[in-house]
Amino acid sequence: MFIKLASVALIIFAIAVNVLDGKLLYIRVFFENDFITHVGLFFLLFSVIFYSWGALRYSVVALLLFGVGLEVVQIITPNRHFSLFDLLGNLVGVLIGLAIVHGVRYLHSLLAR
Repeated sequence: MFIKLASVALIIFAIAVNVLDGKLLYIRVFFENDFITHVGLFFLLFSVIFYSWGALRYSVVALLLFGVGLEVVQIITPNRHFSLFDLLGNLVGVLIGLAIVHGVRYLHSLLAR
């Protein structure tokens, strides 16, 4: 139950950071590079959602749709703009999480022999 609540909180946090541009949350103090912010945030989102859902394919698809949705919403949000570079950061964050999951599964299968 806690993991599901944490994943909802993390998604709300992701929306807030994206819409507010981190200014009210002082996220930019730690991550000056917007690309790194997107990579890190989507890696964390992938980790929490995969851990709570346990379904790899659904986690990847849901996060990619979520990332595209956030960028599309920025088209109609004042003082924001759609960015393919942000989408790339989202994708890289998910791919890093995916690579770690596959790496851990591979190591686990080697150790189980």
